[in-house]
Amino acid sequence: MEYTKEEEEAFYIATLIPSIFSAIGSFLLLLGCLKLSIKNSTTILVIYLGICNLAVSLASIIPTYKFPNLCPYQGFIHIFFQNIGCVTHALIAYSLYKSLSTPENILFLRTRKLFIFFCIIILPTAIYPTITSEFAYEGGWCTILKKNTTFKDAYFWAYYYMRFIFVWASNLYVVGCYFIIVKKYKKLTESIIDFVEEKKTVATRMLVFPIALVLCYFPINFQRFYSQFKKPSIWFTIVCIVIVSLVGAVNCIVYGISNPNVRRKIFRIIVWKKKVNKKINDSGNFFEESSRELDITY
Repeated sequence: MEYTKEEEEAFYIATLIPSIFSAIGSFLLLLGCLKLSIKNSTTILVIYLGICNLAVSLASIIPTYKFPNLCPYQGFIHIFFQNIGCVTHALIAYSLYKSLSTPENILFLRTRKLFIFFCIIILPTAIYPTITSEFAYEGGWCTILKKNTTFKDAYFWAYYYMRFIFVWASNLYVVGCYFIIVKKYKKLTESIIDFVEEKKTVATRMLVFPIALVLCYFPINFQRFYSQFKKPSIWFTIVCIVIVSLVGAVNCIVYGISNPNVRRKIFRIIVWKKKVNKKINDSGNFFEESSRELDITY
């Protein structure tokens, strides 16, 4: 599908600006979680998610429409870290769900093994299409231009479509898992009058997790599917690119800002940076330290 130089520049700008916000958000989420004194299995997974989002965001900033020789590298980073990120979302949902009934030490080891297992499985889905294909900048991202004919079609398409299976299998699992968690939260708190409202607030906030995830990935996947049959409008493509490029910023809000303890750490980082830049001495504490730090599971 052919695009003009002006359209390619518009696509890059649509990718660049939200990717910068996503990179900043991912970095703040990463630092906020690392600064927590208590890190459980879910916290560690959120740190992994922040690393994945940061890698994708930084790769998206590369102007590959000007330097097409960098497309294979950007393509590999996008395929691998986006897939790992989606699977990490599923593992976070799994960790939160199992935390209701499984001891933390067992859950920590289990989620770590699952994460390593999925990394090993997903790696070929990024390597194989990269070494067997020619990449080119098209429609806002580096995509496969053509396949090397010396490699078998069956293997190529199996690995190529496996990335989409990972993405949407993870998304569907996340949606199902969080709705079960919310249902269990509400059921557990029916007999505890003092904590019903607090837990209902937590449960309602947790519903935002899968909704935000699906809303970020659905438009771009629909656009890719639609583009197989007809060239989509430039504005529709730009909107889809902006939405998916904001994933890192959205995750910072969903997993960081929505959590009181991570939010406190992030705000302290921002306030500290402002004080260094402006050389202003803070006369008091910006936040009060609580008697203990809650973990990522609230």
